Amino acid sequence: MEDPLCPNCNFILKKLDSCPLSEPFENGSMFDILIQSLWVASSVLPFVIIMGLGIRLLKRRTPRYMLITVCLVIQVAVNEGILKNLFKDPRPFGACSKSFGFPSGHASFASFFLTWLIFETLYISEHATFKKSKHYLPLRNIGLICCPLVPISRWFLNYHTVEQIICGSLIGFSVASACFYYLIEKGHQAWYEELSDKTTLCETFATSGMDSEAGYEKPPLIKNHSLQPMQSNSEEKIYL
Repeated sequence: MEDPLCPNCNFILKKLDSCPLSEPFENGSMFDILIQSLWVASSVLPFVIIMGLGIRLLKRRTPRYMLITVCLVIQVAVNEGILKNLFKDPRPFGACSKSFGFPSGHASFASFFLTWLIFETLYISEHATFKKSKHYLPLRNIGLICCPLVPISRWFLNYHTVEQIICGSLIGFSVASACFYYLIEKGHQAWYEELSDKTTLCETFATSGMDSEAGYEKPPLIKNHSLQPMQSNSEEKIYL
């Protein structure tokens, strides 16, 4: 039987599992079309974030972006590689996708990213290098507003049930919490927020692995610990 929602869907949106419902575009009002377009844009957001991270990593590999990427790989592996193949739960009838639906990958991704942004806001010092960028606050606020729309869009676009979305969101939250705890609060907070972006990844790990006998003292794990600015004769660029 042919899927009722698929024939008129754009090829790219099919590949991104973000096809809109056909009814609003055929018989709905302009408001219905705008709302449906909002759900489609929200559903595509995780792929936009992935592209942005990829471009940023190609340009400059900072500790922050390396950490986020590694943890996102863990989240995707747990959700898509393990749990979906373990439960093999189908999507709702009429969904324009034949892959398994439990737990929701989009909801898991959005929940992970939202949780990470919140933890950065609460636990990372305002003196952190990336927080000094003029682009940080606008992008963070956009993420905080748009990420919750992703799991909602998955229900309105008929790609997941409520149970699949809730479970995906819980998995994303759990993975982000575990990664942030072990990679930041267990002694890596200093190089995540204080070291210059010009420090290489090898130097970063070497610094984070130094013990007290080598003359390195880990900073207290509080948000607003005082940091002395580095003196430099040349102007340093601040990167997001």
